[in-house]
Amino acid sequence: MMADLAIETWEEDEFGWIAEVALKTAMPPRWTARYDALTGATYFVDTDTQTSTWENPLAPHLARVVEIGRMHLQNPMEGMFEDQKQQLWSDHKVELSCWHGPIPDGEGNAYFVNSAEGVSSWQDPRISAQYIYDVQCSLLRHLQQILAVEDEECNAFLGGGTPWEAEDGAQVLNVEGGSPVSRSGSPVKKRSHLGSTGIERALQRPEDHTFTLQQMSSAADWLHDARQNEEEIQRLRLIRKVEERRMRKLGRKLSKAIHETVQGEEDERQNQRLQLEQKLLERRANRAPLAPLGVAQQRL
Repeated sequence: MMADLAIETWEEDEFGWIAEVALKTAMPPRWTARYDALTGATYFVDTDTQTSTWENPLAPHLARVVEIGRMHLQNPMEGMFEDQKQQLWSDHKVELSCWHGPIPDGEGNAYFVNSAEGVSSWQDPRISAQYIYDVQCSLLRHLQQILAVEDEECNAFLGGGTPWEAEDGAQVLNVEGGSPVSRSGSPVKKRSHLGSTGIERALQRPEDHTFTLQQMSSAADWLHDARQNEEEIQRLRLIRKVEERRMRKLGRKLSKAIHETVQGEEDERQNQRLQLEQKLLERRANRAPLAPLGVAQQRL
């Protein structure tokens, strides 16, 4: 995941936790993750186009978070994170402008069409954009807090300036040995509380990442809850679709049963009519023929 987010090995302390959180983040709507038993790797399927890819669909969006973190480290500015959040949402709006819908179909459902990519989807693209944007903003919020804490720790270690600084602001070091001196020639007061080898010991001092780990844990918990909520939504949607399909099948079966019942009753009535006509014909055939009128008069 660090490779997917283009995180270099020397950036692991600053951005490695983003890759860890990304592995626990639920897929956006219309995407699903599947396990390949042959390679032991995970691939991702677009349920609308039924196409698969090895690239995590969240990776390009989370890589933007890493880029913003690099920008802050190179040139920290007030309000940069808020400006970048607005820029991210502007980018999502540009992508959403290519979508059109909802468009009803013949069965009462609605779908959406992307005129730029020439694809259609049953999923509302606004839901996916909002989900990705929320994940990005959550990571940016925690990244801002983590980098701010690191800046404060760095300033505290340096005493607000360089380790050697004179009262008049001069930063002079006597390379011949001995104590540093200022421009006026007076010994420089070391503003750090460290000893003669304080810098080396400070660099070797173990860092306390408790706050950073707490922030990472909070981010992971939030994303875990978001994933569970999304899975619950997907599960309810699946249950609803299964129930709708079951009702349609039941309706077809009921209609067929009614048709068969009506047809059977009609056939029964037809058989009864045929039997009645057959009995009438047999009764007529069994009747004795009448004698001629002349013969009857002679008998009389």
